[in-house]
Amino acid sequence: MVKEYLINKYKPGTCYGTPGSQQETDRHQIQLREIVLIPIDQGYGFILKDGHCCSVYSYQGKIIMDGDNIIDEKITNKSIDAIPC
Repeated sequence: MVKEYLINKYKPGTCYGTPGSQQETDRHQIQLREIVLIPIDQGYGFILKDGHCCSVYSYQGKIIMDGDNIIDEKITNKSIDAIPC
């Protein structure tokens, strides 16, 4: 549920270098794989990688939950890395 929320909000890219065609199911699997969730008090910390063909954006943040409901989300760090393309 939390990974799907992050995918829907940030719509991360799945190109990590040379562009190529991808099936939608492969793209979704890459998006899921590139999000790391870390349990914390009241929710999750997360690391999300947004792959563009010549750069990768990395976001770190927190998701605050009340039961199964997401009540807040905040980016705490963002970085951009250039990659060969």
